[in-house]
Amino acid sequence: MSNKAFTEVNEIIAHMPDEYVKKIPANFMKMIIENMDCDYHFNYDVSKDYKDQDISDEAHQIMTLLYIRYWSNGESIEDILK
Repeated sequence: MSNKAFTEVNEIIAHMPDEYVKKIPANFMKMIIENMDCDYHFNYDVSKDYKDQDISDEAHQIMTLLYIRYWSNGESIEDILK
């Protein structure tokens, strides 16, 4: 995974409701933060749906993993981010 993907994931998580963020284990969040590219700036546009964001394939894979492991309860990632 690229460091830019971790930066994108961290920015997406920053816009999520706390109830979902709290479900991510601390060691997973630590891994995301430690592997971010601090020189890369990604802005999550809250006026757009998740599917309409310019997110890398790698970041989308990480978000899918988070969804499957920690959030999957019938809601889509788009629903969570609304």
